[in-house]
Amino acid sequence: VDYYFSASASNPDWKFITVVAPPVGESSPLTVPFIKAPEITYTLPKCFSPSGCQQAVRVVLRSGRNPGNPGSSTIRNDGKHKPDSDCPLGRFDDADDLVFEVLPSQRPQDLCDFQTIVTLDENLSCDGRLCFVDTVRVIEVVPGVFYEYLHVPCVHLPFYEDPVKVFAGWNGVKKFTATMCANKKLSSALSTCCGIYTDRQPTSKPQWADVLSEYRFERLTYAGNEARCEDWGRSVCNPQRIGHFAMWGGHCLHRQSCLDISGGTKQLKEYQYQWTDSSCAIQVRIMSSGLLAIVHDPKDVLEIFNGDEYPDVQSHVNSNSTVSFFFVQWETENKTVGKLEYPNPVDNDCDGGTVLEDSCLCNTTLRETTVFNSTPTREQVLADLKVGAFDPTMFSDGEYTALSESSDPSAVSVYKKKNMADYSIETVFRVMGNHDRNYMYLKNIRSVVFVCDGVFSFRNSPTFYDIVDPEVISAHHETEAYLDHVHNHDNTPPFVCKAHLKYFGYSNPSPQHVLACSAAFKDGSFTFIDDDGSETLTYGDGRRGNLAAVAASIVLHNDALSPAADLDPAGGGIKSPLLKLMQVMRSFELKRTLHHRRTDGLLGKWVQTAFGESPYGTPDQFAFYTLDYLPAGKHREAHLVAPEAELLNMGFIIASQNALYSLIQIGLSSCDGGIGPDWDRGVYSECGNIDGLLTNTAAYLGFTPTGDLSSSGNVVGQLATILTSDRINPSNRALIEDAYTASYNAAGADEACRVAQVLMLSIPSFHTINKFAVTGNDRTPTPQAEKDENTPYKAIVSVSLFGGMDSMTMLVPHPDGCQGLYDEYKHQRGEDLYLATSGVVKIDASTSEQPCTSFGVNTHLDVLADVYNAGEGIFWTNIGHLQKPVDRNNFAAETLTQLFSHHTMKEESFKVDAFNERGGTGILGRMNDVLSGSLATGQISIDRSLSVLIGDPSLNRNVDIITNRGSDPFYRVRRPGSQANNRTTLIPIMLEMNAEAQEYSSFHASLWSQSFIDSQTLTEDYRTILNEVNSSPLIPNSGLGKQLDMIYRLIKSADSRGKNRDVFACEMGGFDQHFSLKEQLHPLFKDINSALKGFRDALIDSHLWDKVTVILHSEFGRSITPNASGGTDHGWGGNHFMMGGKVNGGRVLGHHPESYDLDDLHNTGRGAWIPTTSNEAMWYGVTQWYGITDGLKLKYVLPNVGNFGCQIYSEENLYIDGTGGIPGCGGDEVELNQVFLVGEPRLLNPDEQVDFCAIVIESMGEINVLCIILDQHLSASVPSARRILNENEFILDVKYIVTSDRIDVTDQIVSTVNTDDFQADAAAILQMPVRIEPAVATTNAPSSSPTFTQGIPSKSPTPAPTEPTSSPSKDPTSSPSPKPTAQPVIPAFLGYKFVGAGECQNSHSFLAPQTYDHMQFGSSYSLPNDCPSVCAPYRDVSGFRGFEFGTSSCMCLFDRGTAENDGSATWKAGKNGSAKGEIFRVLSDIEINRECYKMAAIEAPEDVDGFAYVGYGHCLDNSNRRYERTIEMSAENMFDCGVACSSLDYRGFWMQDAACHCLFDAKIDDGDDDDDDGGGGGSKSAEKPKRGKKGRTKARKRKKNKGKQSNLRRQPEQYSVDNVAKPPGGSKSGKARRAVSNGPIDGSGPITKSDYVEGHCYKSISQATTNPARTSPNEQGEVNYVLDKLTEEEKEISQGEEENRMRQRKRTRQHKRGIGLSNEKKLAG
Repeated sequence: VDYYFSASASNPDWKFITVVAPPVGESSPLTVPFIKAPEITYTLPKCFSPSGCQQAVRVVLRSGRNPGNPGSSTIRNDGKHKPDSDCPLGRFDDADDLVFEVLPSQRPQDLCDFQTIVTLDENLSCDGRLCFVDTVRVIEVVPGVFYEYLHVPCVHLPFYEDPVKVFAGWNGVKKFTATMCANKKLSSALSTCCGIYTDRQPTSKPQWADVLSEYRFERLTYAGNEARCEDWGRSVCNPQRIGHFAMWGGHCLHRQSCLDISGGTKQLKEYQYQWTDSSCAIQVRIMSSGLLAIVHDPKDVLEIFNGDEYPDVQSHVNSNSTVSFFFVQWETENKTVGKLEYPNPVDNDCDGGTVLEDSCLCNTTLRETTVFNSTPTREQVLADLKVGAFDPTMFSDGEYTALSESSDPSAVSVYKKKNMADYSIETVFRVMGNHDRNYMYLKNIRSVVFVCDGVFSFRNSPTFYDIVDPEVISAHHETEAYLDHVHNHDNTPPFVCKAHLKYFGYSNPSPQHVLACSAAFKDGSFTFIDDDGSETLTYGDGRRGNLAAVAASIVLHNDALSPAADLDPAGGGIKSPLLKLMQVMRSFELKRTLHHRRTDGLLGKWVQTAFGESPYGTPDQFAFYTLDYLPAGKHREAHLVAPEAELLNMGFIIASQNALYSLIQIGLSSCDGGIGPDWDRGVYSECGNIDGLLTNTAAYLGFTPTGDLSSSGNVVGQLATILTSDRINPSNRALIEDAYTASYNAAGADEACRVAQVLMLSIPSFHTINKFAVTGNDRTPTPQAEKDENTPYKAIVSVSLFGGMDSMTMLVPHPDGCQGLYDEYKHQRGEDLYLATSGVVKIDASTSEQPCTSFGVNTHLDVLADVYNAGEGIFWTNIGHLQKPVDRNNFAAETLTQLFSHHTMKEESFKVDAFNERGGTGILGRMNDVLSGSLATGQISIDRSLSVLIGDPSLNRNVDIITNRGSDPFYRVRRPGSQANNRTTLIPIMLEMNAEAQEYSSFHASLWSQSFIDSQTLTEDYRTILNEVNSSPLIPNSGLGKQLDMIYRLIKSADSRGKNRDVFACEMGGFDQHFSLKEQLHPLFKDINSALKGFRDALIDSHLWDKVTVILHSEFGRSITPNASGGTDHGWGGNHFMMGGKVNGGRVLGHHPESYDLDDLHNTGRGAWIPTTSNEAMWYGVTQWYGITDGLKLKYVLPNVGNFGCQIYSEENLYIDGTGGIPGCGGDEVELNQVFLVGEPRLLNPDEQVDFCAIVIESMGEINVLCIILDQHLSASVPSARRILNENEFILDVKYIVTSDRIDVTDQIVSTVNTDDFQADAAAILQMPVRIEPAVATTNAPSSSPTFTQGIPSKSPTPAPTEPTSSPSKDPTSSPSPKPTAQPVIPAFLGYKFVGAGECQNSHSFLAPQTYDHMQFGSSYSLPNDCPSVCAPYRDVSGFRGFEFGTSSCMCLFDRGTAENDGSATWKAGKNGSAKGEIFRVLSDIEINRECYKMAAIEAPEDVDGFAYVGYGHCLDNSNRRYERTIEMSAENMFDCGVACSSLDYRGFWMQDAACHCLFDAKIDDGDDDDDDGGGGGSKSAEKPKRGKKGRTKARKRKKNKGKQSNLRRQPEQYSVDNVAKPPGGSKSGKARRAVSNGPIDGSGPITKSDYVEGHCYKSISQATTNPARTSPNEQGEVNYVLDKLTEEEKEISQGEEENRMRQRKRTRQHKRGIGLSNEKKLAG
């Protein structure tokens, strides 16, 4: 009850001003009717306001306490709680004391009313001291009344011209010192002036500065500071120290002499910045991810007074300590495909900046230009201008002049600044905004920041913060701006409307409905016009987002009003449980009983328990159910959401129906499943309205039907309208009418009405919003499988910690054996969040192959440490959702998931199906899909539906959802009444009303009915079973404890339930701790700890622990670094825990990052771990232990497991008696590089990667292999001179690993991936034109399970991929490598072997001791593969030994003194400079980082009959004579090139990519001009037929062994230079041309790189100078070669056959990759 009083200063006694309040004086007690308690008083404060005061006092009535003794209760002789009262018995039973609460006054006790915020509508003139200040902080309006000045939202540019140094806190204490840059135009710093004058002390210190202020901590602009100093006769300086000094003051206030405050205590606060006249540079630190931070570099920083230290640059702009990194949109004029478009150490050596490990430090240059030089359109202004401005009318008169001004919403108003051009960077444009219909003001400026050497730039983005003087109000402005941005975003209207439509009951709204709602949101109004146009209603006030308009557009749309819409089986939705409760209470007129005076509400604590929803008690910020929930069955098959169906489980269905029935039958109480007030202090001894007198009921339903109550049609019709909007189907109406009539005849209208209401609440038309038609057949419960008595029981328990548990507070490095990593952890976590050694339990991880030999487990989770030490628990570190192995360099490109989103990542952790190949099913559900055909399986969720248990909807296996309290009896009302109102009569009617639905009837209603039938059936079964199993006293009665206790009871009752296998899921929320992490997390840990301990102990006592595996996990981890609120933000990788009686525990699996540094390879750069272990790695072995070992079935359960190769854990690894292994692991492991020459600048997409690896696996035949694509690198540059790209062709370098369970198969693997068929199949998977080069093996090592081939995380980036070559390395590594080696591989045909980095000194015998000679070439070579052709002219020199490559140059190496000892023309020419080099002496202690190669034998890449391999680029005959002429044509390989050239008068051929060049003496076709086709050098490759996904050009197998007959058919014509045959696969004839332009015909002189013939060179081994056509072997046994020329018709037929073959192979691959499972027959398939 509220009482209002008034008083005044002249009459301080308070007077009551309500008719119910008694008069009371200042110290008089308040008296309430019916209660005499004078000892309870409340004294109001005196009123000092002459104009009067008002005050409200709330008197709250409470029950159960004696007012004379608040610590006890009054109990009468009859045992009831009654207050001392004059009231009749039964009245006011709960009113026994008073509590006073003073409410806020309607007006303050001041001289006048003051508004909280006053907005000035015009500028005020300054007065007195106000005229001397740049900024105003607080103003005293009248004595004692102060206002804070809130400046209008204002943006700043963080990069600006002419920054100056500011400093703070130089008071002789190092920790209070700081310096940074400031913008002269902003009021960021305090006035600072130097000078020697008599009014300051000490007078002898010119570099000691004073702060001259009009008020304390006044901020000025730089110009304001100059004026202030000049006004005092001083000047701006670069001071060494600022006051307060010992015995002297240094802060002068309002023109007081500085002596006036000498010795005072008014010293400056820490970090109050002061102006100086020294310069300052603004730099940026750029991370490898492209994130950057602003860095300040102040100049002329002076030593701290009386010390030898210097002030630090403020931490948030300090290059070493800043963590304030942010994204920018990088721009560059030199875009290179595959190269990072910002400075970085790898691709561009920081573009002239300073290299700092994995980042760059760059200077900046600001370029500000005008955008428009004439009046633009409104659209141009909104599109091109990005910097806001003030309304020009805010400034003084004359500051801005309007060039044009218009109130037209589509017009642009232009304002020029005084003394500046019409269209300068200070010009302001005014336009109407797109959404909020308010004016926007934008500056005519484009501000761009160029970094390092100026190649890269980004937009100078506005910010609300002054980086020197950030204010809290700026945070409000930024938040408001962000909310405006979201509110005005184009996606907001449909997003909001879809959500509201679902809440209104339209779960899958039509596009038209969403469109109409979106339009209402945007317009802020909605107009309804009825069909005949006679009525028009308008809702909303015209402001964007008006919710009245939104609501009207939903409920007045045709989809809501049309009866036809009710017939759509996918239309409507399921009603929210709470909405159903509200509908019943409002429709049936809930009335409060007069004797109920409680203040804690009518609805008790059971609402959440019964309905899964409550009015206020949302479990977390994610509400009660998911708006995108997909139920199993038809909904999931049709992808129809039903949000409220997430609460359609046995527990909530039974409990909510019981609550509604109880409300109908006995009123609002807590009895018989009711949800009324729970008066557990003994007020009531009996339940509800069983006596019919409402004595013990808080409220009741007052509804009474109108009209003839004997007419069942009349009454049922009214109920149907109220509860179903007349959607009830005729058969159900008839059943309810019959029941009403029977009850009316037996017990009268009241009882009959209750019967009809109970039945009406049981039909699907009440629970859903659309019509429901039945077939008349009974709906049967979902059938259950039979138990296999010969199969032992096993269970998996998933415990999900929702919200993103900070698992870095669960498991941390321990300093014993891991001090360095612990120190990093402590530094990154900060003092508030790190765990000291006293807060952890140490565990031994010495056998776990982790960077730490010891870890610490949070003491609040000591049971995990106990289980671990008992050998029954495994910690999984840095585990999470992955689509493939990634690191910080490629996770953004290779991960399609919406990372860091709670619901997305929760679903990913439940599904473990990265590419949604299994239709949204869960990992545990799919396990039971596989086993349900042969075993009796159960899937049970506690309290709510969790998608981890959902399986294939076509298998019709429902998830049973049981509340933590068990299963309630259905319809348990005990109210006496007619026989027609008891359970045995009504339940059969309820079941009949939920009969089988017609095929195209409402999906939602059918789902409700099936859930109702199953729940009613199962609840009785579960009640019977659970009644035989008691709760364990070992498990606590906590939130998680109750859930685990129920799981314990269900496991113990497995035999009674007839189950071979069970999967259970429960969830605990509250882990989204952005604030006060430790305070919130540790209580949750305690709950987890006690619950898991009790659960394990109970199972051990019941001898069931060996049959159970428990997985404790969360959807993601959290950030390493804390946020500003003492919490952590969303992360990615985290730590999980697995335990069970058979678990092979005592180990930490996965791989813990080796560094907590934000630059680590497995850190996103913003503090989130990138998982090193996939969820599949853990679940693989668990799935095998559960009983699924077949490869195809494992692939069904874990569809993406193939993307992780051997980086998974088998049952053999995870369980003590485990036997399941990993096919394709344990033998050879080969890392390969494959180069794709692609027609589009993009990476392989996920499907293409999976298809590629499927081809690898398929191609290996009987060898079991696994394949992982590790990395991809896209480039448009040519990494070697041997490769010529076609137009619009890009280089895609793909690194992948192939593992096997056999050894000594490396060569077979390499040769297989280099066959024509494999490369053709690989090309066919790409949905773009492609050519594929041979794969190159880079490492060879044994594989094991698991093998983490991606490498150990490190702070440094992964080395750039080595240049792919066309043949495998002859020297693979012989031992396992923890990470891919960065060893460069030179193809064997180049004739060199890699020795090592920096090894070309005296440590190898192939070089002369101590020193060697070298000739250096160029500075632009990109790869070591370029060097062999550079050094080729010197291979025949006796002293030549090899070459070095490094810093983009090649050095040909010779024994010392070679130049003096060799007199050949080649060498002399080179020494004289024609070979672009000079001989240098190289000492052994320099150039240690260059790559060293020694000369080796040249090996042919391919044997070609009739030809001998000369070398790469070595097209010289035995007399070193150059070939003068070539004929160019296309060929698919060197074999085909040799066949084509064999019929000509040739000397040999050379081939590069698909270009075949037949070589001839100079005499051939002498009449041809030298400049035909552009002359010499290399020649363009003929266009190669492109391969698409559907087919490829026919790849013919060639027999390459000497002496074997080739299956080729020769045409009879002769070939000459001008009539050259098409080789197999060739496309056109070529013309004779010079091989090298301007080259000497006789071959004299060195061959330099500029005129060197690239390509593979073969010379003829035939003695004849001509090669006439042959059709049979000649006398010498030479092979006859003919050309296979196909007609166009033959080509078309061949192409068609090839396409059919490829389609069939693709279908086979798809079948092998994974199968959909719906029955045992599919499994067998």
